[in-house]
Amino acid sequence: MTSLFYTTGDVCELLHISTRTIDRYRKRERNPFPAPYIGHVGSENLYLVAEVDAWVIREHERTVAMN
Repeated sequence: MTSLFYTTGDVCELLHISTRTIDRYRKRERNPFPAPYIGHVGSENLYLVAEVDAWVIREHERTVAMN
């Protein structure tokens, strides 16, 4: 069974970005990165896999439309 959640580390590895980039993506007006489903102070946040995957698809469509 696959997990329902990505950790912050999983997201960074999957997208080849830093945690700071996740923060910047979350603050964007167009296609902001999803907020953590479960946030823990002092430990990794958990993001729903379905929300992150949907964001990746929207981001790809957005960048293709720009070109």
